[in-house]
Amino acid sequence: MDYSYLLEIKLWLASEQAGLPLQCTISLALGPGTVTGTDPGKANGDTYILAGRTLDSLRSGQLMINVTDKKIGALPVICHQLSYILNRLNTSQVSLLYDYVKNDFPTHQYLAEKLSTSRQNISERLRAAGAELLPEFIAYTQQLISEDGSV
Repeated sequence: MDYSYLLEIKLWLASEQAGLPLQCTISLALGPGTVTGTDPGKANGDTYILAGRTLDSLRSGQLMINVTDKKIGALPVICHQLSYILNRLNTSQVSLLYDYVKNDFPTHQYLAEKLSTSRQNISERLRAAGAELLPEFIAYTQQLISEDGSV
């Protein structure tokens, strides 16, 4: 699974590209479970229960990733910190981060040309928004969750 989609959704909703900026709360849980029929409210299993309980416990605008049957102590702290950073950005910064994630972390020159500005401007804006954390967050999350090959 590519966890950049999780960030992409959160950033898209918080950017001006979604019309009005919206702060969404996201709880992702990975593990076994079943969905009966087309109603997600009838899903059962530890994974769905974990996702729902985690969602209920989160503050507005947070994102969290949990994995059933795994001890991943650092991940909740990292998710909370990333949420804290993302929720304090203005819509211009969020829109730039959305482009950065959606285009798979392109060069600053590519973004500068796309947005008709200088590479230096893009580099400064990305640095101010904490963009260097995003590829590392995705890579770490994917590596941590798939370490033993069970998810």
